[in-house]
Amino acid sequence: MPLKMSYDKIIEGFNRSDLNHAQWTHQAHLVIAIYKVRTHIPENIIPVVRKKIMKLNDFHGTPNTDDFGYHETMTQFWLHTAFLFFTQNQGQNENQLIDQFISSEQGKKDHPLNFYSKKLLFSTDARHYYVHPDLKPLEIGKPEVIQYHGLLSDDEFISLFESCELDPVLFNHEGHLRLAWIYINHLGLHKAEEKVTSGIQNYVEHLGAKDKYHHTLTIAAVKTVYHFYQKYEGENFFNFIDEFPHLKEDFKSLIDAHYSPELIGSLSAKEQFIKPDLLEYS
Repeated sequence: MPLKMSYDKIIEGFNRSDLNHAQWTHQAHLVIAIYKVRTHIPENIIPVVRKKIMKLNDFHGTPNTDDFGYHETMTQFWLHTAFLFFTQNQGQNENQLIDQFISSEQGKKDHPLNFYSKKLLFSTDARHYYVHPDLKPLEIGKPEVIQYHGLLSDDEFISLFESCELDPVLFNHEGHLRLAWIYINHLGLHKAEEKVTSGIQNYVEHLGAKDKYHHTLTIAAVKTVYHFYQKYEGENFFNFIDEFPHLKEDFKSLIDAHYSPELIGSLSAKEQFIKPDLLEYS
């Protein structure tokens, strides 16, 4: 059955958690799966998708119980299946990928039954937790071209960064936030400040862009991530950034709350850490 909404409208409704119940079809699930896995490996995005589906179920009045609502194994199965499809069809734009996935054998609603028995797939355990297939194993996709840092695991991201092999295209603002979050999550604030500052100095020097490094701004960024990290209870960066979108969307205002433009723009602040002149970090 053809979709009655554009892919963009489905994605917008899903992200806002107000997509109409009648539009939250199997095909709409496939739209969201492709949308997410084009920029994230499944393990990076599962917590975000889980939270949003459960929130959408709440909006629809659908209880998440032993028999209804959110299904963990189905969610992970479709994300892995969509990711495999994406890795086999790189070079297509998002709409083309969605079209092809929806019309493919892999996109059929009963496709999970090629891997799972009905008894296992529709069990209470499979609804609440991820269970591995009992008929045949899932094939794991691996993209040939990495165009977004979300397609790397935390370990891969850190390894490439520390060896200066990380493509600068992947080390955008969100990549900087992820670097700080990973080090904070594993090492705590003070050690994270040391690792981030020394690591970025080494990285930009390797790129021949030493003049771009700003010491105060780098430490302030780590402290800002830590401020929100203390309010977060999960273990996933992409869920963290979804919960605190200001870090990505309006980071400058977070820094401006602590530093005047004159101080943060000074040569002294660029070369060494200067404490805030407006609001101390707690």
